[in-house]
Amino acid sequence: MIVNTIKPIRWLVTLVLFMNVADANETLDIVVYDIPAILQLDKQGQYDQIISAVQRQQNEQWNYTVAPPGRVDKLFDLNKADCIFPFDKRFHKNSNTVNSLPVHVAQAYIYSLPHLPPIKSLTELKGKRIGARTGMLYGPEFDKLNLDIKYVTQIEQNIDKLLSGRIDAFVAWAPDSIAAFKRKNITPTSDTRPFITHNDAFLCHDTPKSRAFINSFNKALRKITAKN
Repeated sequence: MIVNTIKPIRWLVTLVLFMNVADANETLDIVVYDIPAILQLDKQGQYDQIISAVQRQQNEQWNYTVAPPGRVDKLFDLNKADCIFPFDKRFHKNSNTVNSLPVHVAQAYIYSLPHLPPIKSLTELKGKRIGARTGMLYGPEFDKLNLDIKYVTQIEQNIDKLLSGRIDAFVAWAPDSIAAFKRKNITPTSDTRPFITHNDAFLCHDTPKSRAFINSFNKALRKITAKN
């Protein structure tokens, strides 16, 4: 007896396609780092504005939660967040992830007192009291030096500690640090060369719905970039 398998096969293919589309359109849990002037609770930061422009270009509305760095990392590691932002895949321990296009390439600098010569290399930080923001990464070269690091929650705190002599220098990312110095009305002192760069992009667990989100985000970001 010859069995007609064409209809069942078609039905199965249709089901699989439907499941893939449905999975790709699931709601994403997106958590972003709380970075004053960049990503804020009021959604008025520099990167918030870029995200809003992408959403208008996509004609889509998706929500994201702003949280402290430590909480963002924990949620992603526990698979309780599908995507985080900004995070460069190069620096994440989980290889089963995917990045969007970067909205910006951030750069980290060493800041020291205005009346002293700029510190030009990470090795010059040895033996000094160094400020850094809790939860931020500064790369493997920085980590392996085992420096005397004094952590704070905001860059402005490190600026105050530097000026009062409680630390000798601090490390921070730009554009975050530039915004912090502007709020304090102080001209920063640093070497003109960053000690590390970071692609500020969405980092997502590699799933169909995350890839669908990233593809849509990248398409809109390319259009916005081309217009500018």
